[in-house]
Amino acid sequence: MQAATLPIGGAFMIMRIFQVTAKEGKEEEFGDFFHNTAIPLMRGTEGIVQVLPGAAWADSPREFSFV
Repeated sequence: MQAATLPIGGAFMIMRIFQVTAKEGKEEEFGDFFHNTAIPLMRGTEGIVQVLPGAAWADSPREFSFV
């Protein structure tokens, strides 16, 4: 097995994708939490370079995600 080589700059990057399905009937409440609590909390976390939120779509109002 060959050892991994580091990219230019000497650091690896970890990308996490979070996907959440809100409970039926709780979409609006979760949407408020997602936009007003979860996203600001992640953006304020040391070491996180960027947060890319994904709002629910009209055809899937219970599904939220962010990278």
